[in-house]
Amino acid sequence: SAQTRTMRTMDDAEDRGGLLREVEKATTSVGDEDRRALERVWNATVRGGSIGFILRGGFVSFSALTSVFLGRKKRAEAKGPSSIVSVLRWTAFLGSLGGSYVALDEGLLRIVGKQKSRKWRGLVSGTVAGSSICLLGRKDPQYAIAIYVALRALWLFLRRSRRSTSKLLRTVSAPLEVRHADVLVMCLSCTQILYAWLLEPKTLPRTYSKFLDKHCGKPEWMIQAFREMIQHNSGNPLGPPSSHWHRLVPARLEH
Repeated sequence: SAQTRTMRTMDDAEDRGGLLREVEKATTSVGDEDRRALERVWNATVRGGSIGFILRGGFVSFSALTSVFLGRKKRAEAKGPSSIVSVLRWTAFLGSLGGSYVALDEGLLRIVGKQKSRKWRGLVSGTVAGSSICLLGRKDPQYAIAIYVALRALWLFLRRSRRSTSKLLRTVSAPLEVRHADVLVMCLSCTQILYAWLLEPKTLPRTYSKFLDKHCGKPEWMIQAFREMIQHNSGNPLGPPSSHWHRLVPARLEH
């Protein structure tokens, strides 16, 4: 009958409307998720690039002003182009580091799944994103920042191991539970730094070596005398002979 056909038409329209609403809802939710991921990648890239630009730009500006005030204007002008390139490289490095890490994290989350990739997603993303350091160039290897990041990663690994359910990881991080372990690490670090400063100053960065020379509270000739005496006592064949010691060190004196 006409009434039955009308009711069926209304039911079909209602079903189609419900289906359209479900499709629209799913499309909206996917769009929002994509928008969130893109915003996260964008924010990480912009923040990383801004940090690199501000930190490296501030360092270069301070170095240039110091050179000008100290009368080394020609040297500062010669370093001008390379300094600008350095700022751009650091901006690109930190920007790509943050952006690539977040992009890989979001990609693995979508492809593999949030729960399945929860334990290793950050490790893979960080490993791949770490190659962004190549943007700093091959001329001057960036050992300082690489070692700093490695030490920070080791420290975070040990802290995480202390709360782990694995007996092996808790055993590895057991030294952190020793009383005054921080004091021991500090003493060992200072010992290594002072050893390198007195016996192998060439192994330290020039600026850091000059910093230690300036703030040790001793004149330069005294530091040199200490180094010569230490080299003699250690039997270093590469050390200067006693006839070439500093004038304050008595010649032919067995220490």
